[in-house]
Amino acid sequence: MFIIVLLVLLLIVFLILPTDNLILSALDNKNLKDTPRFEILKSLFNVLFIIIIGGIAGGIVSIFFKDKNNALEHKHNEERKDFLNRLKPVYSNVNFIRRSLSNYFKTGHKIQSSIMTKQQKEFYCRKMEELKSHELPLASLKIDAESIPAIKMIIKDTNSTLLSKMIDYLSHLIIEYEEKGTEPIVKYSLLIKLDEFICPEGDEYIENFSKPFEVLKKMISDNLI
Repeated sequence: MFIIVLLVLLLIVFLILPTDNLILSALDNKNLKDTPRFEILKSLFNVLFIIIIGGIAGGIVSIFFKDKNNALEHKHNEERKDFLNRLKPVYSNVNFIRRSLSNYFKTGHKIQSSIMTKQQKEFYCRKMEELKSHELPLASLKIDAESIPAIKMIIKDTNSTLLSKMIDYLSHLIIEYEEKGTEPIVKYSLLIKLDEFICPEGDEYIENFSKPFEVLKKMISDNLI
């Protein structure tokens, strides 16, 4: 645009200036007003005026939309940060519960028979109640992932699969606990989900909880400013 304005100005100067006169003397020349050159000069001034006004208006509009886009981008970024900051503690806490149960049952308090002792049952029940408290935050994250545009546009349909996997995995553990772990006599041999959960090489845990979390975390982290 600057080049166009400059060319128009140069053309105006060329038209205004007679061969050996200055601009002021040319403009004072009354005969110039009745010439085709003067009409061209007026048209060029009009074009120049429109270009300048258009440039100013365009600049204002551009600044407005740039500020608006920046504000929207900032809002999206904060929403993604908030989502990630809520997802991370859920994973960390579940992982901590898993390690606690694993350390308890696989090391210091190994199962000597198929039936849990009173102490083992109390520890198991306490940890499973802690695990239950993370179902709701995960469900809330799933709702947000499906309704907040800043999250939805990143993970799209993948969120249903990933978050559903994590929710379903916890749900199966908790159902097993509620059905078999609250009985007066708890048989460890019947707690198949628990045994898999606390196993260091637990394939189900890795596939249905750990990996989905890592994929979600990467998706969102890659789109943070």
